[in-house]
Amino acid sequence: MTPTSGAWQIEGRSISVSNLEKVFWPEDGLSKEDMLHYYLSVAPAILPYLKNRPVTLRIFPDGINGFSYYRRDRPENAPLWLRSVDYRPENSERVIQLPLIEVEAGQVRPSDLTLRVLPQRLRQMGDLFAPVLQGGQYLP
Repeated sequence: MTPTSGAWQIEGRSISVSNLEKVFWPEDGLSKEDMLHYYLSVAPAILPYLKNRPVTLRIFPDGINGFSYYRRDRPENAPLWLRSVDYRPENSERVIQLPLIEVEAGQVRPSDLTLRVLPQRLRQMGDLFAPVLQGGQYLP
């Protein structure tokens, strides 16, 4: 039987994981542990596309069929190696620290909090409001 919590060693970093048995996709019987292993398996392919791109996390505390919300800010208890970039929304004076997921351990750390979907921003660090050229057209 797999332990339900512990510390995984990833890239020389100790990452605490918990509630590994929690089922996130009930129809398929897939758990939090399955998700974390999947993220690690695709990390070599996806990390180059995440480089220098801040992420917004979509959190599903009770699995994919439950309530969800978006989290843009880097958690206060995030490890120092989880880099971030300052971002101030146009309609706010508050500066938000947007997380950057650039290493394999970064795939697991935010995911251990709960199920998350990782929307990717097209803009890289620097001017997060600058237009992005894609397919010959500028995206807003």
